[in-house]
Amino acid sequence: MGNVYYQLSDYEKATIHFEKALVISREVKDRSEEGKILFNLGISNYNLSIYEKAKDYLEQALHISRELEDLSEEGKTLYALGSVCDQLSDHVTAMAHYEQAMIIYRMLGDRMNEVKVYWDLSIASQLLNDSQVEIFYGKLAVNVYRETRGNLNESDNRSRKKFLADNSVRYRRVADILISEERSTEAQAVLNLLKELESDQSSAGSIKLTDLVPYSKGEAETIATIDNLVEWKRKKDELEKIKKTTGSLRATDQKKLDGIVAAIASASRAFRNSIERLKKSNF
Repeated sequence: MGNVYYQLSDYEKATIHFEKALVISREVKDRSEEGKILFNLGISNYNLSIYEKAKDYLEQALHISRELEDLSEEGKTLYALGSVCDQLSDHVTAMAHYEQAMIIYRMLGDRMNEVKVYWDLSIASQLLNDSQVEIFYGKLAVNVYRETRGNLNESDNRSRKKFLADNSVRYRRVADILISEERSTEAQAVLNLLKELESDQSSAGSIKLTDLVPYSKGEAETIATIDNLVEWKRKKDELEKIKKTTGSLRATDQKKLDGIVAAIASASRAFRNSIERLKKSNF
């Protein structure tokens, strides 16, 4: 019933039913169901603008998703937590959640949610007055969506129109900042992609580099650090799945896993350092 009321946008009644379901899931010790209900309670409270309560529920859901090693649930919960923290004006924490969600979406190959989190990273960067980082994530959103649209078909036309309605202002915002910094080539590339989106001129098939907004050297280096981090996390995930299935790892695999954990810490630092360099860069 909670889901029915949620679909009807009656979040107060949805919350009442989700809370009852939460009690039952805990009584039967169904951790997966408990996590999903906690997530639904978090989103329902978010829609009721009860942000602290939403944050509490989502943090509990995040803990369970990690306990169960459910990347899909972890990714969407991190994304939701980022949105809650933005509403609480804690944009630094929001960025941290969005960045973790970004890594997971890239691991899963979830391109549309990857685009969504780039836009939210761009907006949070704007609120933190980090214009170079705002541009970086805005360009990623524009380019990844263009790449993704090459694989869409006519049935996705409604999705295209919704995306345009939700994000056309962001395209123009990124272009305006680039123009203010005399980066006219990049600005024109963003506006060209917006025009293409408005007229639905993109077609399926391969995407040429000239179809995309070019990255600066610093931006390209930052993307490389993200790719490296994603790859190490994939390797860690593969070994942890083996460990979960078999109950343990061979000594050589455990040593490999320990090395991967250290590599992830190093890759995370490299990513953070690269973002900090972007903040200070002058183009």
